[in-house]
Amino acid sequence: MTTPSAVTTSTNLDVSRKALSIARIIDRLPPGNYTIHLKRPENNAERWTVEVSQPVTIIQKRDVFDKAQEERKE
Repeated sequence: MTTPSAVTTSTNLDVSRKALSIARIIDRLPPGNYTIHLKRPENNAERWTVEVSQPVTIIQKRDVFDKAQEERKE
């Protein structure tokens, strides 16, 4: 009987280590909506940059104004 890790290491997935690292980052995130920004430099020797952000829901949005300033405009 083979373990899942043994199967993964013996299978040629044709995926770079950098891409596999990004997949692991994404796989370990809790459920939710995310935005992922990836910077892949032209030089293959340079590191990739991955930024994962989670949108924030705005509960309230209001315009605040000075009542006296509004009265002066009239």
